[in-house]
Amino acid sequence: MQKNDDNERLLLQQVAEGHRPSFTVLYDRYWKRIYATSLHYLKSSEWAQDLVQDIFEDMDQAVDSARNRQFRIISLHRRQERAGVRHPQTGGGCPLAGHG
Repeated sequence: MQKNDDNERLLLQQVAEGHRPSFTVLYDRYWKRIYATSLHYLKSSEWAQDLVQDIFEDMDQAVDSARNRQFRIISLHRRQERAGVRHPQTGGGCPLAGHG
C-alpha cells in the first residue's frame, strides 16, 4: 500500500510541476471513476461527461495558475536581487527561487 501511496504522490507532484504526460496518466486513471460517480448522482450521461471535463479543465488551469504565480514570484525576487533589495524576513534569498 505504501508503494501505491508513494507513486500517487509522485504522480500528483509531477502534475503540479506541469508534466503533461503525468496529467494524462492521472486523467486515464480517474476519469471513469469520476464519470461513474457523476452519472450515479446526476442521472445524465451528458451532464456526467461535462462534469468530468470541467473537473480536469479546472485542475489543469489551477496547475498553470500556480506555476505562473511561482514564476512571477521568482522573477520579482531576481529583479529585486539585481536592484540590491533584500528580503525583510530572510535578509536575502527567496526560498522559492532555490537559492539565497
